[in-house]
Amino acid sequence: EKKDHEVYSCHVSPDGSRLVTVAGDGYVRIWSTEAIYNIDKPEYASQPKQLAAMTYHSGTIHSVRFSGNNKYLASGADDKLDSYSKLGKESRELRLYAGSNEPPPVENWRVFRRLIGHENDVQDLGWSYDSSILVSVGLDSKLVVWSGHTFEKLKTLSQHQSHVKGITFDPANKYFATASDDRTIKIFRFTSPPPNATSHDQVHNFVLEHTVSKPFSASPLTTYFRRCSWSPDGNHIAAANATNGPVSSVAIINRGTWESEINLIGHEGPVEVTAFSPRLFSKEPPPPSGTNEQQPPSVTVIACAGQDKTLSVWNTSFPRPFFISHELAAKSISDLAWTPDGEKLFLTSLDGTVGLFIFQKGELGYPVDTAQNEKALEKFGVGRRIGVVEGTDAYLLEEHSKAGELRGVQGRMGELMGDGAAQRGPATNGISNGLHPNGVNSTSGPPEPSAPLTNGHTMAGAASQPPAPQPPPPDPQQQRIDRIKQRVTITKDGKKRITPLLLSSSSGVAESALPKPHLQASAQQRTQVSSENAPETILDLSKPFDGLPKGGLGALLFGNKRKYAEMEDENEVTPEKRAQEISRQGGQAPIVLNRPEGLVAPQGPPIKDDT
Repeated sequence: EKKDHEVYSCHVSPDGSRLVTVAGDGYVRIWSTEAIYNIDKPEYASQPKQLAAMTYHSGTIHSVRFSGNNKYLASGADDKLDSYSKLGKESRELRLYAGSNEPPPVENWRVFRRLIGHENDVQDLGWSYDSSILVSVGLDSKLVVWSGHTFEKLKTLSQHQSHVKGITFDPANKYFATASDDRTIKIFRFTSPPPNATSHDQVHNFVLEHTVSKPFSASPLTTYFRRCSWSPDGNHIAAANATNGPVSSVAIINRGTWESEINLIGHEGPVEVTAFSPRLFSKEPPPPSGTNEQQPPSVTVIACAGQDKTLSVWNTSFPRPFFISHELAAKSISDLAWTPDGEKLFLTSLDGTVGLFIFQKGELGYPVDTAQNEKALEKFGVGRRIGVVEGTDAYLLEEHSKAGELRGVQGRMGELMGDGAAQRGPATNGISNGLHPNGVNSTSGPPEPSAPLTNGHTMAGAASQPPAPQPPPPDPQQQRIDRIKQRVTITKDGKKRITPLLLSSSSGVAESALPKPHLQASAQQRTQVSSENAPETILDLSKPFDGLPKGGLGALLFGNKRKYAEMEDENEVTPEKRAQEISRQGGQAPIVLNRPEGLVAPQGPPIKDDT
């Protein structure tokens, strides 16, 4: 109705009851979708279409988005500010300025927080699907990540080299993608932060995963937006303002490989905005949910628009668009927004137009049940975090699981390193007492056949069995070490911490918590040799010990050095004699000698050979 200002963005609330639009007049306008759908019906003539109008920005507003939990409304403008708006509990009329033609508001929306983080115009916004974060992009080439709970700035990303004009989130809540005038799309990986997250906690979050540049190497820089969209099944990204040779196109980027093999070609001008329908569709009516019939294959629907003022709607099962509408407005189409049912599409244009397309049932296909959407996202990890609510029971369950994993790892490592042989009984010199090295019993005669066992006892009766050996008493030192290993404590903020174990050579607890491979001979010798006489613990230097190298303790500490050849007359050792003696013993003699008068050849009387 009013075309006085350019309309830059629109969005539909998750419940589908409200439409929000922003324009160059600085107003955020909220509309009733029910009144818009039934505008031709007389019973809705008295129902107001505009629910509220807010003027909290001082400049042109470029983007507006509802949060996924339907609690907040975020808007970004050229005053470098992002605003969080929230619907008040009580509805009351707001005081209007004199001379204003605005109708009285039906709903009370108030600014909940104003966010300062950009140095230039904010071009686009995007909420994560769980509403844990909001990401704003702008002409300062920056991405600012805000907490969706505390509205604090968590991180600023500066990977782009030019204006950033579009953002979209992965429905599996693992990635978000941004489009920039540096002719790239960058995919960032993230983990949803907790409600009490701070910027210090998120240093290693929101990391760059991949950069896509091939489809945009020749894309024009004249578009106002580069609004991309992620498919509801999480498999594809539709990137606006791509090119295929000299022709404008929409690049379809595959998830995982991040390569573009499909292009949607047909628009005469650059495409500024793409939007996937939030629902999956099937060509045939799906069977009732209670039956066991096989579900038909599902497809996705995408709408594209841009500077050629044309809207095209594509279905992944057809190579051509099945719906095209030309000359919808006098200027470029700036934004597209689907309703939650996936069969209605709103659009905005820079000439002030706000349009609505309502598709009849079956024109786009037949909407698949939302459970199929969730099932399609399960392969990307959606829903795996659902489990026991954090608490005492959860911590005990996790500790029990970790203890079982540790026992399993120690058992496998022990089998590989030979620890299992140490449990068969005491041994001497690595050989068990009952068997010789060849495996023959120490007693003469052939080995007697063992009697069959029943429940651990022989059939001859318990009287013929020798008394079972008493287990060795537990080592109190080892028990104390086991108690302090892996001691889990819970901090005030609910996080678990493992108390560190000091490993020092001077302390008696200098043992590692990892599985320890023991040599079989050493483990068995310790059962026969007392600890005070074990050479591993006490070294008596007054007695000869074969473990010292040649030269004794001094050689162990300082090492062996090559000595000069012993001379018969050590008092008259000269360099000439030393050189000749070395050459006589098979060594290499020096060619020249360093003398005060310079380098001279070694000369001297020959040494007599006594032999």
